[in-house]
Amino acid sequence: MDAAEPRRRIPCKFASLQTSLNNRCTGVSQVFDIVQYGAMGDGVADDYPAITAAYDALVAAGGGELWFPPDRRYRVRSSGVHGLHLVRQRDVTIRMGERSSLVMDNMVDGLAVSHGIFVEGPAANIALIGVNVRYATLSAARQGWAPIYFLGANVGRGDGGARPHGWYRGNPDGTEAWPEIEAGAVRNVRLENVTVENSPSVGIGIVGVDGIRLADVTVRRTWADGLYHLYFRSSLIKGFRGIEIGDDAISMASYESDLGRADVGLPFHGEGSSVTNVVIDGRGPDRELPCGSIVLLGVRDVTVTGFFIVDRFRGLRFEPGTQRTLDHPTLNLNFLASRNVVIRDGEIRDTVQAISLVAKECNLATPRKWWEHDVTIANVTLRGGSAPFDCWGTGVSGDGGPAIALFGGFHFRNISCTGFTSLHTTLAGLQECSFADIAIDSPLAIHGFVPDGADPDLLNVDGEPMWSENRCRFRRIKSVAIVFRGLKRCLIEDLQSVDATGRGVILSSSADIELLDVRVSRAIEGNDARDDTGVHIDQFCKRITGNSFVLDQPPSSKKARPSTR
Repeated sequence: MDAAEPRRRIPCKFASLQTSLNNRCTGVSQVFDIVQYGAMGDGVADDYPAITAAYDALVAAGGGELWFPPDRRYRVRSSGVHGLHLVRQRDVTIRMGERSSLVMDNMVDGLAVSHGIFVEGPAANIALIGVNVRYATLSAARQGWAPIYFLGANVGRGDGGARPHGWYRGNPDGTEAWPEIEAGAVRNVRLENVTVENSPSVGIGIVGVDGIRLADVTVRRTWADGLYHLYFRSSLIKGFRGIEIGDDAISMASYESDLGRADVGLPFHGEGSSVTNVVIDGRGPDRELPCGSIVLLGVRDVTVTGFFIVDRFRGLRFEPGTQRTLDHPTLNLNFLASRNVVIRDGEIRDTVQAISLVAKECNLATPRKWWEHDVTIANVTLRGGSAPFDCWGTGVSGDGGPAIALFGGFHFRNISCTGFTSLHTTLAGLQECSFADIAIDSPLAIHGFVPDGADPDLLNVDGEPMWSENRCRFRRIKSVAIVFRGLKRCLIEDLQSVDATGRGVILSSSADIELLDVRVSRAIEGNDARDDTGVHIDQFCKRITGNSFVLDQPPSSKKARPSTR
């Protein structure tokens, strides 16, 4: 018996249903060796007929293990077929020996024509152990096929046509199965020591799955996402390596109906999921694509710990808010706000945008479910690249309100940012956010909702405040020069600015701001040394209070005495 084979394995070519039931009762899994069904594994012959014959025998027996012996390349050259297609199955294990792989070599004119391993629900208790799936070459363009894809259900377009809002499973021929079925049509999926390569789309697709366990998974060279989650629950990832991923390396997403409809009762939004021990390295085939690394969209109760990201366009990405149309083949829905999400203990290097918040159509008149997040990002080091934060986005006015970008409920703790090339770092449209123990070696700008030069107390036609309160907290912030613009009702405490450009700390068009313990240090000597606090408040500000504004001059310059405002 090969060393890679587990104990209590019973190789067989033919097995009766009664034998299958007896073995299952005694804890013994039948093994169907594809070589015994004619597979050559020489990297030349078409092994698809043998793989299919072995799998058909497994199905007839009511489940078991499909075994790919080690040190071989099993090629699929048959036209238009999935390498292995599991439909409405349970209790199936696909296991490959060391240095074996499934090679999809049925591509046409440089394009893929099928999935590698495709599991279509209802299905349960599916395991892939030691599996290596790759396409013979990287496709000439991005497509919809993947090395491994789990399809538990689709979600209707909500267009009132053939597929209304709802949770459906597709039939094998591509038609829809009616009526609605129970959520989570694929349950209890396990992947261990799995590698996929050269994907024309995502590396591993996980759609409509309840209960996923992934350990030591590697995705290398894809046109789209590395791990793609949609409508999932309880995804536990322990050890993931994404190399040259074309789009988002780990994507976890859920959606809701448009603004004009009641909530669609989608089954789950990632509840109880966790991701640990992640390495994401390098960009995909199109290096100019603004790809993300860890992307969480509309999820609940998700934790990400222990990650290293290098040479990507974006590191962490969120997309708060809604959008009227969505460029997705099966969806016309919107992102919910993410709730109870924690991302901590990681490092991001050499990205264009280390932490990116991309706003959709959203303002304060929009229901809070679209923008009231609860996301904490803590103990993260950001090094090199263009900007440590990118939070501009765009906004659309509603109910007479202003057009704004809205980011509610983000909390940043212990973030170190060094070596970035952007002239300044901007955080805009913040609502009920908090920042603590943040160090940035470049200028920092915080923008609220009040336009520059406007009266923060301006009222609208109904006599209500035009500009809403931000209600943000900034504690223990260190930066070069710091600008607070357009903010209302915020606390700024223990602020340190290295005044290299003569700006120090600037407040403009802001109201109800409490400044406590602000220190500005002059970084250079010169004849322009001034006798002030280094805190500059423009004429449009109202109700600015605080204490301990201190300007530290270089030793040879005149030092300002402590003062208060």
